[in-house]
Amino acid sequence: MHLKAKLLGLVAASGFLAGCGLLPGVGGQQVLGSFVDSQDGTYKWANVNTSKVRLALVGIGQGGLPTYDNQQEIKNINQFKTYVMELPTSASEAAYRVYAYCDANSNSRLDSGEDIADSGSKYLLYASSEGSKTYLFVGTINVKKGWNGYDSSKAQDSTNPYQGESYPNYNLTLRANCQ
Repeated sequence: MHLKAKLLGLVAASGFLAGCGLLPGVGGQQVLGSFVDSQDGTYKWANVNTSKVRLALVGIGQGGLPTYDNQQEIKNINQFKTYVMELPTSASEAAYRVYAYCDANSNSRLDSGEDIADSGSKYLLYASSEGSKTYLFVGTINVKKGWNGYDSSKAQDSTNPYQGESYPNYNLTLRANCQ
């Protein structure tokens, strides 16, 4: 194959991956994490029916529960043990967490009782403007406009909350099975 054809194929593949949110830093801000077995070993991702697992970004705001379901299927959990989710460019002002859920009724929506893992103490705070904001389950905090990463298990300082192109280590610790 000629070099020009190889380069064209590489560019096309990169564009496809970027459009799917699979290349960090390309296509918008992203949240990344690993799939982690329960600490006591009761629940293991190796035993999960991965064809039913989806990701959702769920917010808790003053106006209710804004939810961004990106309809993302998780494939090869046990091979890669990681995920990448592209964040929406704008959202309702709220504190969000990443959830893995078992789509038992195959409607591609997070329904009550379907969540099997979440991002724990790590939140994504969306702000429509810079300043001091009050978020449910987080409290009052200074944020910048747009997405802000925040770990509630750590003290607030110049690095918590923070803004970035990616928000790493939003690990999903399994707490229920998905069959």
